[in-house]
Amino acid sequence: MKYAYFAGGCFWCIQPCFEQIDGVSSVTCGYSGGDEISPRYEDVKAQKTGHRETVKIEYDESKTSFSSLLDVFFDNVDISDGDGQFIDRGRSYTLAVYYTGGDEKKEAEAAVAALGCRGTVAVEAFRAFYPAEEYHQDYYKKEPEKFVCELDLSGRIKRKMRKNMQKVYDFLKSAGTYFLATDDEGQPRVRPFGTVNIFDGKLYIQTGKKKDVSKQLHKNPKAEICAFKDGRWLRLACELVEDERVEAKKSMLDAYPDLRGMYDENDGNTEVFYCKNATAVFSSFTDAPETVQF
Repeated sequence: MKYAYFAGGCFWCIQPCFEQIDGVSSVTCGYSGGDEISPRYEDVKAQKTGHRETVKIEYDESKTSFSSLLDVFFDNVDISDGDGQFIDRGRSYTLAVYYTGGDEKKEAEAAVAALGCRGTVAVEAFRAFYPAEEYHQDYYKKEPEKFVCELDLSGRIKRKMRKNMQKVYDFLKSAGTYFLATDDEGQPRVRPFGTVNIFDGKLYIQTGKKKDVSKQLHKNPKAEICAFKDGRWLRLACELVEDERVEAKKSMLDAYPDLRGMYDENDGNTEVFYCKNATAVFSSFTDAPETVQF
């Protein structure tokens, strides 16, 4: 077994992100990066010890890798914030990767350089790890309702959702054409689409009210989208909800000005739908599927 150490802000919030990874056998909340021996939570939180809230990850190298854990780490933090994470402020909540060998150092530094976050994510040699008090361990399991509230108030959930939505948008946009499947009185209907837009924190598609697809979505908003590009494909299951606001329609047509030959935000025909309760799965023949929600 091997160990990895990451400071990702509040350890309550970052712990479950690693525990769901195949090959990870345990995640322990604790403190690293300071000089004081066996620091207490109250002192760390008060910025008296120089430690950061850190998770210690025990993992099976044959099932996952340090590089994969780095990806999980960066996917669940705000690399633009050098003064803390979300509502948690101060050094104890800043970001750090603690390496235990030369290879880990090289991987971490390369990742930080690629992401352009040298000023906000520290890469430091591991010195010591002190487990946090027992009530901090597996907090999300012990106090699930309080944990969800903490996670929501922190802003992590909203950021994660935005990031997931952006990933789906980028894939659909780069694919150019995707296929939308709807239900027509029990008969699946599939057709090519090409419009996708982000407006007011939601992912939208566009059609016309005179089309059959519009009528089908109003009867049954559940739909699926599929796209393929460079050996990878996306399947997106969601509900498509109409947004009647002129601003939403205008934003879509501004993103696709060529459509203005057929549509106008005030024509009574242009219609935009946003994705609700969306689950997207990215797949290929070589990599394990990746599921995101927004």
